[in-house]
Amino acid sequence: LALMPKTSSGSSNSLTRVMIRTRLLSMRSVSSLSGVWKVSVTPRRSADGGPPELSKYHMPKRLRFVDNEQRIEVPYQPCCNGSWSVAAGATSTYGAERALLSISCIGLESDGGIRTPSHTLLLDGLFDGERIAGTITAADYAGAGTASETHEVGKFLCIRLFTFWGPPAPKAGEASDLAGTSNGTAPVPMAPQGFRSSMRSPHESYPGAEGYSWLDAGLARSVVGTGKGPRLHTGLHALDMRDWLIVTADTFAKELQLKRRMLASRSASRDEFLQASDRSTQEPQLEVLHLLADFLPRRYPHMYRRTTTRDGRDAIEVRVGAHVDTVALDGRGDSGSASAGVGAVETPFETASRLVQEDLILMDGSELGAASAPSDDAHAVAPTGAATLGAVAAAAPPAAAEYRAAAACVCFSFGDLPRRIRERHSMSQLHAGVGDYARDLHRPVSRGMDKLKVGMPMWRSNWTFTFTDALEPTPDRYLLNLDKRARNFPEAPVTEWDGSDGCIRRLDKWGVGNAMYLQVEYQTLRRLERHSQYVLFTVRTFLHPLREIQALPQAAGNLAAQIRMVAPMAFGAYKGLDDRRVRERVLTFLDQAVDLSASVGPQSA
Repeated sequence: LALMPKTSSGSSNSLTRVMIRTRLLSMRSVSSLSGVWKVSVTPRRSADGGPPELSKYHMPKRLRFVDNEQRIEVPYQPCCNGSWSVAAGATSTYGAERALLSISCIGLESDGGIRTPSHTLLLDGLFDGERIAGTITAADYAGAGTASETHEVGKFLCIRLFTFWGPPAPKAGEASDLAGTSNGTAPVPMAPQGFRSSMRSPHESYPGAEGYSWLDAGLARSVVGTGKGPRLHTGLHALDMRDWLIVTADTFAKELQLKRRMLASRSASRDEFLQASDRSTQEPQLEVLHLLADFLPRRYPHMYRRTTTRDGRDAIEVRVGAHVDTVALDGRGDSGSASAGVGAVETPFETASRLVQEDLILMDGSELGAASAPSDDAHAVAPTGAATLGAVAAAAPPAAAEYRAAAACVCFSFGDLPRRIRERHSMSQLHAGVGDYARDLHRPVSRGMDKLKVGMPMWRSNWTFTFTDALEPTPDRYLLNLDKRARNFPEAPVTEWDGSDGCIRRLDKWGVGNAMYLQVEYQTLRRLERHSQYVLFTVRTFLHPLREIQALPQAAGNLAAQIRMVAPMAFGAYKGLDDRRVRERVLTFLDQAVDLSASVGPQSA
């Protein structure tokens, strides 16, 4: 609106400006469009058979949506900007919402000297959480700001490329522009599309409630509506490298110290969390370790630093609370730790896991033949210090070939690790307890992993409920699944507070917001470069009391919509929502959070 020309008397073209302003302001922002979007258009044919009318307008190919200001920016084109909004309430059977975008551009001159007229494009479509599709209407401005009649010029489709962009933290900005480090390695590729100066990690958008950010943005959708009814949804998105691993300062020391206790050499349960002794996976493990060592000091320079040990080995320093640990990168254990208790490590994967808050799983696709997809990232970082690696032999995949778990260090996200690694579980076996996985997700997940290219990682997020604030496995994790609890904790007694009836007692005594916790997982898939038959699967677990969702009513509304779709599916049991009494209490709590925001919002405004 600000870019629209005005008349000499200072007044705006009233018809179009008032129309756009009225339509934008009358729409209450419900879903977040924050991020960078790719725009594809289909021009409307000209009535006289000439060039499409859309061709005379400047239609950006990329749009950046600023969340807190509902503003649109066009990268590298300051002469264009605009506004966005999403209508309150779903406008289609399966929850799509109406989105209205307004993009204004001052007259431009092309290389051939042809001037593009000052104009405004209105993009009016439906938003399903990942895409916006609809019609494009144009209005020209000539002379003293007089607008021609608005007219439809084509159709559009917007697809979100990256999420959670915004002004970077100073440290992150410095890290992204590093030309190299003291050991001479190349900088980590932060954003192949060239927008790296304005990228930030997902957790920076929602301080203190990291796990709710994807729900609030409408990106943690486990189920979507289709013509055949609700179906499970992969929710895979292209991942920018700056979002690969997430460090949250307030939980970093606590979670790394917890990992170290769980992996302590004297711990009787150590093997329950670490399975990485297969010699055939040692070199891929070492590649993972060096990928982390190259990435972490650049992305989080205030937490990590490359260095050497006293005996001259390549190492990385990690600031854990008040201590600084020096961890060697040759896979033979740490040396020179400034804090006691780190202990010797046995495998590169264990060393890598001790550096980050994520769980790490190495998936082997050798059954499928070596991945031959070349790197699309010109700045891909090669691991340093690794031994010479042999070529991977390509083989025709057998009929039932899948990626299989070959090595893992899993402390927080799932259990029964020794059996899963010993039997080399496939992705479908790892998700055997997920209702409807075989029908809805097996094929797209397998296809997505097979097509994953070096330098083009993917990410997704999901959610579930639990009744404990402990990240590590405890009996309360399986409160509604007493059979699984008996297998994992055979000595844990069953009391009146356990099982479905015990769950209801907890909810009624302490309230839904205090008794239940929302567990959100941030998962990434990244193909290794030197051992391209392997895919690294990372899982970062966020755990928050459900009461915190009251501060994010949009997240509460999105979660409630997901629960209602999950209810009739076998998938509901996996989410702990197969008991109608539990489901109704949770929905009542979430609906109240949404209603409270709706009643308070206009008064505060």
